[in-house]
Amino acid sequence: MAWADWKVRFTMRVDIKDQKFRLTFSNLPLRYRTQSDIDMVRSKLLKFGDQLLSSFGKDKGKSDW
Repeated sequence: MAWADWKVRFTMRVDIKDQKFRLTFSNLPLRYRTQSDIDMVRSKLLKFGDQLLSSFGKDKGKSDW
């Protein structure tokens, strides 16, 4: 992700169980950012959940990974 002049690199873990999923984000270098920057990054990261959810129903016919 990038805004104007900076990028945020992170690790995202997806756990799936019983038709539910959980996203965990780590390695976020936000220590020296303002609260508004952190809120902006948080809203962008949460959109990954919506994208994953919408993709789960696609390509069900494929049995191989």
